[in-house]
Amino acid sequence: MILEQMQRPRRFWKQAAVCCNGDAGYGVELDGKSINVASGRPLQVQSRVLAEAIAREWNDQGDSLSFAAMPMTRLASAAVDRMEDQRSALIEGLMDHVHGDVLFYHAADPADLVELQAVTWGPLLAWAGDVLGVKPLTTRGLMPVQQDSAYVAAMRQAITGLTNEMLTVFHGVASGCNSLILALALVRRHIDAATAFDASLLDELYQSSLWGEDHEAVQRRTALRHDLVQMEVYASLLGTR
Repeated sequence: MILEQMQRPRRFWKQAAVCCNGDAGYGVELDGKSINVASGRPLQVQSRVLAEAIAREWNDQGDSLSFAAMPMTRLASAAVDRMEDQRSALIEGLMDHVHGDVLFYHAADPADLVELQAVTWGPLLAWAGDVLGVKPLTTRGLMPVQQDSAYVAAMRQAITGLTNEMLTVFHGVASGCNSLILALALVRRHIDAATAFDASLLDELYQSSLWGEDHEAVQRRTALRHDLVQMEVYASLLGTR
C-alpha cells in the first residue's frame, strides 16, 4: 500500500504488524504487505517501539481511514520520503533562519516583558552557548542581529549530525516555533513540548494577557501545541529501541 496515493477512504486491511528488516530497521505490514510511502520506498524506522506505535495507529483505525489520527505514521513517512530526497535543501532552508531565532529578539520595554524574556529565554540561550560552544548574540527592539560565523558553523554541524528521522522533528519544531535553538533543545531532550511552546510564543501570550484572546490565534496556538506534543512523542520513541 502506498501512502498519500490511496483513494479509498474505507479500511481495507484486517491487521497491521511490525516486521524486522535487519539492518534496515523495522517496517509495518498490513495483512503481510509492506506499507510504502509516496515515493514507493518502504516505511521503515530504526526503533521497534516506534514501529509498534505506527502499527497501533493502523489497528486503531475504524471503518474509515484518517491520516489526521496517525501522527507517528505521518512523521515517519516524511522522514523516509522528504528527507531522503530533500535533506540538503531542507537543511539549507533551516540555515536561512539562523539569524532570525525568536530567542534573539528581546523587547526594550515594558519592564515586566523584559524580565519575563530574560527569565524564560536566558537559560535556553545559555544552554545553546554551552552545547554549541559559541554564545548566541541577542538584540533589543527591531534591530537585526547577525550571529558570528562560529555560531553559524556550530549550528550547521548540529543539524547535519541528525538522522533523517530526528531531522524531521527538528524541522517541524523549528518551523512551528521560529527557533533553531528550541528545536535543538527538544530533539536533545533538554526541553519538552510545553516549554518550547511557551518560549516561542512568549510575546504573543504576553500581549493576549493584556488585550484578550483572538479566536483565530487561539486555534493556531492549539494546533501548534498539539503538533509539538506529537513531535516530542515521536522523538522519544526514536530513542527507545
